[in-house]
Amino acid sequence: MATQNYYDTLGVKKSATKEEIKKAFYKLAAKHHPDKGGNESEFKKVNEAYQVLSDDKKRKEYDTYGQTFSGSGNTGNAGSSGAGQGFGGFDFSGFQGFNQGDFQNMDFEFGDLGDIFGDIFGGQSGFGQREKRGRDMSLEMDITFEESVFGTERNILISKISKCKTCFGSGAKSGSKMETCQKCAGKGKVHDMKRTIFGAMQSVKVCDECHGKGETAKEKCHDCKGNGVLNTKEDIKINIPAGINNGEVIRMGGMGEAVSQGVSGDLYVKILVKLHKI
Repeated sequence: MATQNYYDTLGVKKSATKEEIKKAFYKLAAKHHPDKGGNESEFKKVNEAYQVLSDDKKRKEYDTYGQTFSGSGNTGNAGSSGAGQGFGGFDFSGFQGFNQGDFQNMDFEFGDLGDIFGDIFGGQSGFGQREKRGRDMSLEMDITFEESVFGTERNILISKISKCKTCFGSGAKSGSKMETCQKCAGKGKVHDMKRTIFGAMQSVKVCDECHGKGETAKEKCHDCKGNGVLNTKEDIKINIPAGINNGEVIRMGGMGEAVSQGVSGDLYVKILVKLHKI
């Protein structure tokens, strides 16, 4: 498991403005997006960096505390100093028998860290507690010079994973009775034993059967088979503002792909203005 420096990931200076960060993100997102044949791992790193640096509060916390773990990439040096520091600057040197290399080679899932450190130090660590979010989508749209000057509206039909309109994402058949989840016995959480740097440790996770609700539908929705989401074709209206420039990107919040029991991703539309004959 390695770290990344968010500023280096986006190729901007630490003093970069929000506008510079946004432009850098749009450029790299278009380059690495999987739908465009890019590297999915790099796209995730770019998106993670932008989510932090575009938010004033998160950026301030990052500038203060530095080092953040990501699933892959080169090791950044933000916020880390000394061989005993690894997790957000936390000093592990006080733990007997601990070796930094052992920690880096452990077979962890990113979300597992929250369970591990929450169990050790009590309370919620903040990791692994993020709300589930659907995949962002991006596309390019050609418009004429006149349309860029005066603005226009466009309707496009795109294929994506959307929330089921029959059950509204619940996964339950209309009128179906709810029953106690058999996997978690109605608790909404399940216990899991993991091998960690401190030995075997029990962690608590949200039940993936009932998604933390503690109950499941006796009869599942016929259209989505109880998943709450399904592949559909959706007609989307895009309002293109007057005065838009070539290469600018319109962000449509919540219009990306949906995910069961979570929030939908965003849709990014890159505008390409055709040259005028004059």
